[in-house]
Amino acid sequence: LSAVLEQRKDDFDAKASTWDPAFAGARTQNAVALGYGGTYAEHAVQVNIRHDKDSLFNARQTGALAYAYAFSPNWRANVSTGTAFRAPTLEQVYGPYGDAKLTPETNESHEFGISYAAPEVSFRATLFRNDISNMISSSQTLTTCSAGFFCYYNVGQARLQGLTLSGTRTIGAYQVRTSLDMLDPVNSQTGKTLSLRARKAFTLVIDRRWASWQLGGEVLAVGERFDNAANTIVLPGYALVNLTANVEFGRDWRLVMRADNALNVKYEQVGQYPAPGSTLYVGVQWRPK
Repeated sequence: LSAVLEQRKDDFDAKASTWDPAFAGARTQNAVALGYGGTYAEHAVQVNIRHDKDSLFNARQTGALAYAYAFSPNWRANVSTGTAFRAPTLEQVYGPYGDAKLTPETNESHEFGISYAAPEVSFRATLFRNDISNMISSSQTLTTCSAGFFCYYNVGQARLQGLTLSGTRTIGAYQVRTSLDMLDPVNSQTGKTLSLRARKAFTLVIDRRWASWQLGGEVLAVGERFDNAANTIVLPGYALVNLTANVEFGRDWRLVMRADNALNVKYEQVGQYPAPGSTLYVGVQWRPK
Protein backbone atom coordinates (compact mmCIF):
# COMPACT_ATOMS: atom_id res chain seq x y z
CA LEU A 1 0.00 0.00 0.00
CA SER A 2 1.41 3.41 -0.94
CA ALA A 3 0.30 7.02 -0.53
CA VAL A 4 1.97 9.98 -2.23
CA LEU A 5 1.77 13.74 -1.73
CA GLU A 6 3.65 15.68 -4.38
CA GLN A 7 4.30 19.31 -5.21
CA ARG A 8 6.32 20.67 -8.10
CA LYS A 9 7.11 24.30 -8.90
CA ASP A 10 8.53 25.40 -12.24
CA ASP A 11 9.98 28.79 -13.16
CA PHE A 12 11.29 29.53 -16.63
CA ASP A 13 13.28 32.68 -17.43
CA ALA A 14 15.04 32.65 -20.81
CA LYS A 15 17.09 35.64 -21.86
CA ALA A 16 16.95 36.96 -25.39
CA SER A 17 19.40 35.44 -27.87
CA THR A 18 20.41 36.07 -31.45
CA TRP A 19 17.58 33.86 -32.66
CA ASP A 20 14.91 33.87 -29.92
CA PRO A 21 13.18 36.60 -27.87
CA ALA A 22 13.15 36.57 -24.06
CA PHE A 23 10.29 34.68 -22.42
CA ALA A 24 9.33 33.57 -18.93
CA GLY A 25 6.67 31.56 -17.12
CA ALA A 26 5.80 29.83 -13.86
CA ARG A 27 3.43 27.18 -12.56
CA THR A 28 2.72 24.90 -9.60
CA GLN A 29 1.56 21.29 -9.72
CA ASN A 30 0.06 19.50 -6.68
CA ALA A 31 -0.91 15.83 -6.61
CA VAL A 32 -2.14 13.09 -4.30
CA ALA A 33 -2.01 9.40 -5.21
CA LEU A 34 -2.94 6.05 -3.68
CA GLY A 35 -1.76 2.63 -4.79
CA TYR A 36 -2.23 -0.98 -3.77
CA GLY A 37 -0.46 -4.07 -5.03
CA GLY A 38 -0.85 -7.63 -3.85
CA THR A 39 0.09 -11.20 -4.76
CA TYR A 40 -2.21 -14.08 -3.89
CA ALA A 41 -0.79 -17.46 -4.90
CA GLU A 42 -0.72 -17.39 -8.72
CA HIS A 43 -2.67 -14.10 -8.90
CA ALA A 44 -1.33 -10.53 -8.72
CA VAL A 45 -3.20 -7.23 -8.80
CA GLN A 46 -2.25 -3.54 -8.87
CA VAL A 47 -4.60 -0.56 -8.42
CA ASN A 48 -3.58 3.12 -8.64
CA ILE A 49 -5.55 6.37 -8.45
CA ARG A 50 -4.19 9.93 -8.69
CA HIS A 51 -5.51 13.50 -8.55
CA ASP A 52 -3.46 16.36 -10.08
CA LYS A 53 -4.02 20.10 -9.86
CA ASP A 54 -2.02 22.31 -12.24
CA SER A 55 -2.07 26.08 -11.83
CA LEU A 56 -2.23 26.54 -15.60
CA PHE A 57 -4.77 23.79 -16.32
CA ASN A 58 -7.77 22.20 -14.68
CA ALA A 59 -7.62 19.36 -12.13
CA ARG A 60 -7.30 15.83 -13.55
CA GLN A 61 -8.07 12.40 -12.16
CA THR A 62 -6.31 9.31 -13.49
CA GLY A 63 -6.07 5.66 -12.53
CA ALA A 64 -4.87 2.23 -13.54
CA LEU A 65 -5.86 -1.38 -12.92
CA ALA A 66 -3.63 -4.38 -13.69
CA TYR A 67 -4.00 -8.13 -13.18
CA ALA A 68 -1.59 -11.00 -13.79
CA TYR A 69 -2.02 -14.77 -13.62
CA ALA A 70 0.82 -17.31 -13.46
CA PHE A 71 -0.74 -20.32 -15.15
CA SER A 72 2.43 -22.42 -14.87
CA PRO A 73 5.81 -22.10 -13.11
CA ASN A 74 7.32 -20.39 -16.18
CA TRP A 75 4.36 -18.74 -17.91
CA ARG A 76 2.49 -15.60 -16.92
CA ALA A 77 -0.30 -13.56 -18.54
CA ASN A 78 -1.18 -9.97 -17.68
CA VAL A 79 -3.79 -7.40 -18.63
CA SER A 80 -4.02 -3.73 -17.71
CA THR A 81 -6.00 -0.60 -18.42
CA GLY A 82 -5.46 2.96 -17.34
CA THR A 83 -5.77 6.67 -17.96
CA ALA A 84 -3.12 9.38 -17.90
CA PHE A 85 -2.54 13.01 -18.78
CA ARG A 86 0.50 15.12 -19.64
CA ALA A 87 0.55 18.89 -19.29
CA PRO A 88 2.59 20.94 -21.77
CA THR A 89 5.94 22.17 -20.49
CA LEU A 90 6.48 25.87 -19.89
CA GLU A 91 8.71 25.99 -22.97
CA GLN A 92 5.91 24.45 -25.05
CA VAL A 93 3.49 27.12 -23.80
CA TYR A 94 5.61 30.27 -23.57
CA GLY A 95 8.69 29.58 -25.71
CA PRO A 96 9.31 30.80 -29.26
CA TYR A 97 8.13 27.42 -30.58
CA GLY A 98 5.22 27.29 -28.16
CA ASP A 99 1.52 28.07 -28.19
CA ALA A 100 -0.38 29.51 -25.21
CA LYS A 101 -3.49 27.67 -26.43
CA LEU A 102 -1.95 24.20 -25.98
CA THR A 103 -4.01 21.85 -23.83
CA PRO A 104 -2.87 18.76 -21.89
CA GLU A 105 -2.80 15.32 -23.46
CA THR A 106 -5.23 12.75 -22.11
CA ASN A 107 -4.62 9.06 -22.65
CA GLU A 108 -6.50 5.78 -22.37
CA SER A 109 -4.22 2.75 -22.58
CA HIS A 110 -4.92 -0.98 -22.73
CA GLU A 111 -2.38 -3.80 -22.72
CA PHE A 112 -2.29 -7.58 -22.84
CA GLY A 113 0.90 -9.58 -22.46
CA ILE A 114 2.21 -13.08 -22.06
CA SER A 115 5.68 -13.96 -20.83
CA TYR A 116 7.94 -16.94 -20.25
CA ALA A 117 10.87 -16.97 -17.83
CA ALA A 118 13.49 -19.66 -17.14
CA PRO A 119 17.07 -19.43 -15.85
CA GLU A 120 18.69 -19.08 -19.30
CA VAL A 121 15.86 -17.85 -21.52
CA SER A 122 12.96 -15.41 -21.31
CA PHE A 123 10.36 -14.14 -23.76
CA ARG A 124 7.58 -11.58 -23.71
CA ALA A 125 4.86 -10.56 -26.18
CA THR A 126 2.76 -7.45 -25.54
CA LEU A 127 -0.25 -6.13 -27.45
CA PHE A 128 -1.07 -2.50 -26.68
CA ARG A 129 -3.35 0.33 -27.68
CA ASN A 130 -3.18 3.99 -26.62
CA ASP A 131 -5.93 6.43 -27.53
CA ILE A 132 -4.68 9.99 -27.05
CA SER A 133 -6.69 13.21 -27.14
CA ASN A 134 -4.90 16.50 -27.81
CA MET A 135 -1.53 14.80 -28.29
CA ILE A 136 1.29 17.37 -28.18
CA SER A 137 3.42 17.30 -31.31
CA SER A 138 5.49 19.68 -33.43
CA SER A 139 5.85 20.34 -37.13
CA GLN A 140 8.80 21.69 -39.08
CA THR A 141 6.42 23.34 -41.57
CA LEU A 142 3.93 24.84 -39.07
CA THR A 143 4.30 28.65 -38.87
CA THR A 144 1.85 29.61 -36.09
CA CYS A 145 4.53 30.28 -33.42
CA SER A 146 6.90 33.25 -33.14
CA ALA A 147 9.85 31.13 -34.35
CA GLY A 148 7.98 30.43 -37.58
CA PHE A 149 8.85 26.69 -37.75
CA PHE A 150 8.89 23.57 -35.54
CA CYS A 151 5.81 24.94 -33.76
CA TYR A 152 4.03 22.87 -31.10
CA TYR A 153 0.37 21.98 -31.64
CA ASN A 154 -2.32 19.56 -30.44
CA VAL A 155 -3.28 16.55 -32.57
CA GLY A 156 -7.01 16.20 -31.93
CA GLN A 157 -7.19 12.41 -31.72
CA ALA A 158 -4.37 9.89 -32.12
CA ARG A 159 -4.18 6.12 -31.82
CA LEU A 160 -1.00 4.15 -31.21
CA GLN A 161 -1.42 0.40 -31.27
CA GLY A 162 0.95 -2.44 -31.94
CA LEU A 163 2.89 -5.46 -30.80
CA THR A 164 6.22 -5.69 -28.97
CA LEU A 165 8.24 -8.91 -28.93
CA SER A 166 11.30 -9.20 -26.71
CA GLY A 167 13.50 -11.92 -25.33
CA THR A 168 16.82 -12.86 -23.77
CA ARG A 169 18.98 -15.96 -24.08
CA THR A 170 22.18 -16.98 -22.31
CA ILE A 171 24.51 -19.17 -24.39
CA GLY A 172 27.67 -20.01 -22.49
CA ALA A 173 29.51 -16.74 -21.87
CA TYR A 174 27.19 -14.82 -24.20
CA GLN A 175 23.93 -13.07 -23.39
CA VAL A 176 21.65 -12.16 -26.29
CA ARG A 177 18.82 -9.63 -25.97
CA THR A 178 16.47 -8.71 -28.78
CA SER A 179 13.26 -6.76 -29.31
CA LEU A 180 10.95 -5.99 -32.22
CA ASP A 181 8.38 -3.18 -32.12
CA MET A 182 5.60 -3.06 -34.70
CA LEU A 183 3.60 0.14 -34.35
CA ASP A 184 0.57 1.64 -36.09
CA PRO A 185 0.60 5.37 -35.14
CA VAL A 186 -2.39 7.11 -36.70
CA ASN A 187 -4.05 10.52 -36.54
CA SER A 188 -7.60 9.27 -35.96
CA GLN A 189 -9.17 12.37 -37.54
CA THR A 190 -7.21 12.38 -40.79
CA GLY A 191 -6.19 8.72 -41.10
CA LYS A 192 -2.58 9.83 -41.72
CA THR A 193 0.42 8.27 -40.01
CA LEU A 194 1.78 10.39 -37.16
CA SER A 195 5.01 12.14 -38.11
CA LEU A 196 8.47 10.99 -36.97
CA ARG A 197 7.21 7.59 -35.76
CA ALA A 198 8.58 4.43 -37.33
CA ARG A 199 6.25 1.51 -37.87
CA LYS A 200 9.06 -0.97 -37.18
CA ALA A 201 12.11 -0.92 -34.94
CA PHE A 202 14.46 -3.79 -34.13
CA THR A 203 17.21 -4.10 -31.52
CA LEU A 204 19.79 -6.87 -31.08
CA VAL A 205 22.33 -6.77 -28.23
CA ILE A 206 25.07 -9.35 -27.60
CA ASP A 207 27.23 -9.19 -24.45
CA ARG A 208 30.14 -11.43 -23.47
CA ARG A 209 32.09 -11.78 -20.23
CA TRP A 210 35.80 -12.42 -20.66
CA ALA A 211 37.85 -12.42 -17.45
CA SER A 212 37.34 -8.94 -15.97
CA TRP A 213 36.10 -7.55 -19.31
CA GLN A 214 32.53 -7.19 -20.52
CA LEU A 215 32.29 -6.72 -24.29
CA GLY A 216 29.15 -5.90 -26.19
CA GLY A 217 27.67 -5.04 -29.55
CA GLU A 218 24.30 -3.57 -30.45
CA VAL A 219 22.39 -3.28 -33.72
CA LEU A 220 19.53 -0.78 -33.88
CA ALA A 221 17.36 -0.75 -37.02
CA VAL A 222 14.59 1.85 -37.47
CA GLY A 223 12.13 1.86 -40.36
CA GLU A 224 11.16 4.82 -42.50
CA ARG A 225 9.10 7.66 -41.03
CA PHE A 226 7.14 10.61 -42.36
CA ASP A 227 8.64 14.03 -41.65
CA ASN A 228 5.33 15.88 -41.86
CA ALA A 229 1.69 15.40 -40.88
CA ALA A 230 0.59 15.26 -44.53
CA ASN A 231 2.78 12.17 -45.10
CA THR A 232 4.40 13.64 -48.21
CA ILE A 233 8.02 13.72 -46.95
CA VAL A 234 9.64 10.35 -46.19
CA LEU A 235 12.70 9.92 -43.98
CA PRO A 236 14.58 6.72 -44.93
CA GLY A 237 15.12 3.96 -42.40
CA TYR A 238 18.57 3.40 -40.93
CA ALA A 239 20.62 0.84 -39.01
CA LEU A 240 23.31 1.63 -36.45
CA VAL A 241 26.03 -0.46 -34.81
CA ASN A 242 27.12 0.46 -31.28
CA LEU A 243 30.02 -1.16 -29.40
CA THR A 244 30.76 -1.29 -25.66
CA ALA A 245 33.70 -2.45 -23.53
CA ASN A 246 33.95 -2.30 -19.74
CA VAL A 247 36.75 -3.58 -17.54
CA GLU A 248 37.19 -3.68 -13.78
CA PHE A 249 40.53 -2.69 -12.28
CA GLY A 250 40.96 -2.76 -8.55
CA ARG A 251 38.10 -3.51 -6.20
CA ASP A 252 36.00 -0.38 -6.77
CA TRP A 253 37.05 0.98 -10.17
CA ARG A 254 35.72 0.42 -13.66
CA LEU A 255 36.76 1.71 -17.09
CA VAL A 256 33.72 2.29 -19.34
CA MET A 257 34.01 2.70 -23.12
CA ARG A 258 31.29 3.09 -25.75
CA ALA A 259 31.37 3.76 -29.51
CA ASP A 260 28.02 4.85 -30.94
CA ASN A 261 27.32 4.64 -34.67
CA ALA A 262 30.61 2.80 -35.11
CA LEU A 263 30.13 2.52 -38.89
CA ASN A 264 29.55 6.29 -39.24
CA VAL A 265 26.13 5.88 -40.89
CA LYS A 266 24.61 9.10 -42.28
CA TYR A 267 20.97 9.43 -41.20
CA GLU A 268 18.33 11.92 -40.07
CA GLN A 269 15.88 11.60 -37.21
CA VAL A 270 14.32 14.90 -38.28
CA GLY A 271 14.45 16.13 -41.86
CA GLN A 272 17.38 18.46 -42.78
CA TYR A 273 19.02 17.87 -39.38
CA PRO A 274 21.79 15.25 -39.77
CA ALA A 275 22.40 13.10 -36.71
CA PRO A 276 25.92 12.79 -35.25
CA GLY A 277 28.40 10.45 -36.90
CA SER A 278 30.65 8.10 -34.94
CA THR A 279 31.11 9.13 -31.31
CA LEU A 280 33.39 7.68 -28.64
CA TYR A 281 32.85 7.86 -24.90
CA VAL A 282 35.43 6.86 -22.29
CA GLY A 283 34.83 7.19 -18.56
CA VAL A 284 35.98 5.93 -15.19
CA GLN A 285 33.47 4.78 -12.56
CA TRP A 286 34.08 4.46 -8.84
CA ARG A 287 31.72 2.12 -7.04
CA PRO A 288 32.82 1.46 -3.46
CA LYS A 289 31.90 -2.01 -2.24
